Amino acid sequence: LQSSSLPYLKAHQVYNSIVLPGACYFEMMIAALRNGLGEGTLQLRHVSFESVLNLSLSKKIETQVLMSPAESGYEIASYSRCGTSQSNINAKGL
Repeated sequence: LQSSSLPYLKAHQVYNSIVLPGACYFEMMIAALRNGLGEGTLQLRHVSFESVLNLSLSKKIETQVLMSPAESGYEIASYSRCGTSQSNINAKGL
């Protein structure tokens, strides 16, 4: 992700930092579930936002969504990493 490729994000700021809107996490998680499970009814439950994804105009940020089997279906989580830094969990749910 790069904020320069998504100019509308410049208006989505918290304390003068551009951040990824919460709806984007939902969209990424639903896209990953549809990719892994196919079409049909999906339900996301117990979604939590663990950390804000700050978008910088000069840095490229890698994002990844992982899904793994859980007792009640699948656990899904969105991660981000900037350069060689450690991955951060941004959002997760069931």
